[in-house]
Amino acid sequence: CVFGKKGQRLSQGLISLLSTLGNVVSLAIAHALVYDEMLHLVEVKTRFMFQASHELRSPLDTIQLMAKNLLDGYAGELHGDQEDLLFRILSRAQLLAETVNDLLTLATGRAELAKAKRVVIDFETLVEDGVQFFEAQAAKKNIKILLDSTATSPCVLGSEAGLRSVITNLISNAIKYTPPDGRVDIRIHDEEQHVVLEIE
Repeated sequence: CVFGKKGQRLSQGLISLLSTLGNVVSLAIAHALVYDEMLHLVEVKTRFMFQASHELRSPLDTIQLMAKNLLDGYAGELHGDQEDLLFRILSRAQLLAETVNDLLTLATGRAELAKAKRVVIDFETLVEDGVQFFEAQAAKKNIKILLDSTATSPCVLGSEAGLRSVITNLISNAIKYTPPDGRVDIRIHDEEQHVVLEIE
């Protein structure tokens, strides 16, 4: 509705302008509602990730503890195939536990990201810190970590804790899944308005 101090006939141009304005406003409201629903969906997904990881952790811990106790001979002596099967159970449970920990880390990061204030961060320095932190772990497997940065402006806008968590997780997994005497290549470069991190 359009109100004025006194009644008057609206020109066709003004009617057209008001009609367009109405369409723009209704589109903005629709976008706001969709954005609100997306935020709610992210919260629901994060809550599910928290709950799922916590629910899985307890039985996994129990499976690992029981398998270790059996392998240590607390329920009697084991023979060939029994020991092999128990070792397989334990290693699979440990892999699954690591996945659950990654899920929990991701959920924690998402929850913190929703509340975190974004600041300017030297991304290259964060990656260098991550490489230094894992050098000893890589040396145990005789893995070389090579860092190559060609980024002219390696600063990004974000949460330092969140980015550090992601970088740590990526480098840790790279070392974990690289065979002994292997190599982990880490590259940082510019791509338009973005800084790109590649870990191979």
